[in-house]
Amino acid sequence: MKSERCRQLDPSGKREEVFDYRKTFADPACPEPTKRQYVAFSALGECCEPNRNGLAMAFRFKRKESSNKALHRLAIKRVQKILLNLERTHDPEAIHRARKDLKKLRSLIRLARENLKKSVYRRAAEALREAARELAPARDARVKLQCLDKLLVHFKIDPRAQPFSEIRNLVRSAGRQETRVFLKHLPEQTVERTLKSFSRELDNVRLREKPWPVIAVGIRWSYEQGSKAHKRALEKPLPKNLHEWRKRVKDFWHNVCLMRRIRPREMRRLAEELEELGECLGDDHDLTVLHDALKNLCPRDGEPKGLKPLSALIELRQRELRSKAFALGGRLYAERPSNLCRRLENYWKQWRSEPQRMRATIRKRSCYGPLPRSAQTSS
Repeated sequence: MKSERCRQLDPSGKREEVFDYRKTFADPACPEPTKRQYVAFSALGECCEPNRNGLAMAFRFKRKESSNKALHRLAIKRVQKILLNLERTHDPEAIHRARKDLKKLRSLIRLARENLKKSVYRRAAEALREAARELAPARDARVKLQCLDKLLVHFKIDPRAQPFSEIRNLVRSAGRQETRVFLKHLPEQTVERTLKSFSRELDNVRLREKPWPVIAVGIRWSYEQGSKAHKRALEKPLPKNLHEWRKRVKDFWHNVCLMRRIRPREMRRLAEELEELGECLGDDHDLTVLHDALKNLCPRDGEPKGLKPLSALIELRQRELRSKAFALGGRLYAERPSNLCRRLENYWKQWRSEPQRMRATIRKRSCYGPLPRSAQTSS
């Protein structure tokens, strides 16, 4: 049965319900996934969501879909997933998934921004920004301890050993306190109200029928902004410049995920490089958040013995991450935006015009890899 929130969002009941794949595929009593299901899950990873038949409902464009239909389908599915995850606000993983879908929604709106009225885009962007802001404390509360443990493990140090155990206990206690405050003032209703406002704005959006002219401007903008942010971070590697660059990298990564079927091998390689770059910049930002939190947590008159060596480790790790990020960025942004858009447009036109059977063969050979024997024999 549909969730009550999804029913409120779509009173007509015509859209498919969101399928909870955890209930099906995590249940030992459920049958093995078929060949088609296995292919969808192994190839698309976190960017796909199964429908009620267990088949992939991916965050991607479809070959014969108009721009209007694609925008509404992708946006409504994200909103439904967010609302379902908000039913379990006490689960940190559910909040994390909701924030990831919010980022996808924001990148989707930015992709079509040049074809939207300024007032419509401004209201939609503000609604999604407010929803993300409401959920941010839950993420910040859990990321500090994870970041600290990840840092120490990277340098092959036991997180529970002295002199870092005292600092770890301080960070853990502060995270628990922040979580209690978040759970005491749950933003569930505020986010739900914001998303419904966004859905009403979406109903008034009408785009051109052909998708490429709609998304080409957004793709070029996303790539150019990422390139500019990369140059700013190179000139002045300040935390705010690096964080801004990370947001632009995430935008372009989501755009590539939307188009990954147009040329699977090349787009997958590009998506993997963007994801690696985003992880480097994300780890750098988490270390900055951790370092700022330690300054507030540790008393000045009696700071723990491990604070200075820990600060040195943070600085060393950030130098490593930034060096790797700048090297990746130099490769990713070497191509001129006009050349990139021309190349993607050629991929798009070939993909839209090629036969269904040929497209399926190309995807299977170039992207999915070998299937397990059990999946090969399933139908």
